[in-house]
Amino acid sequence: MHFCVTFELFGAAAVQKEIGDELRAQFKGKSWVRPLGETYIIKITSVEEREEIRTALVEVAQNRKAKNQRVLILIGPVIEAGDYAGFLPKDMWGKINLRTRTDAG
Repeated sequence: MHFCVTFELFGAAAVQKEIGDELRAQFKGKSWVRPLGETYIIKITSVEEREEIRTALVEVAQNRKAKNQRVLILIGPVIEAGDYAGFLPKDMWGKINLRTRTDAG
């Protein structure tokens, strides 16, 4: 079971790093992979886990908005299993499959 999160950060590089670190901290301790830019595939064990992470990510974005810092976030639904396709470095596919396929453990 997994879901995808992607975000776009704005502002100076130091501000983007700070916001990115704060967003990633919301899924610290989870098994995740970053196949593209600020796109993450996060392995979870329950729908409730996704909801907790979603709530925390939105809260970060709302707090940053209050500071006039722009953050855009897209959070996908829970997916039981799936085979992703595309053009990525070969070693990335094993990392993705580890988090997305039910037969990967």
